[in-house]
Amino acid sequence: MNETFEHALNIMRYLANQAACGHAYNQHEYWSKRSFKTVKEEKDFNADFWNKVFKLDDEERFQLGFRRWDENSKGLLIPLWIVECLPDDFDIKVTGIMGGECSIKNIDKDVRFGCVAYMV
Repeated sequence: MNETFEHALNIMRYLANQAACGHAYNQHEYWSKRSFKTVKEEKDFNADFWNKVFKLDDEERFQLGFRRWDENSKGLLIPLWIVECLPDDFDIKVTGIMGGECSIKNIDKDVRFGCVAYMV
């Protein structure tokens, strides 16, 4: 199994477990903010790591929550959880579902299928 994929999958599991703790303790804001901050500030999950995640094969990206906008889409919608984990120095060109291109730093958080309305 690809090491980058394994790390990304572990991050996704960690965030899911932290969300469950937030629910169990009725402290959603505390657990969510803390867990995303922890991932975002982890030096091993830097811009290079996330560039590798975006280049994983389609099957691995599907397992991480990437989705197709429709059957004709060439790109994959980006999971919101990944967007929230990206370090401040990360940048990549993305394409909106309406076709316009921009930096991932300039996207809104309009969500479709658990993903932002932008593709890579």
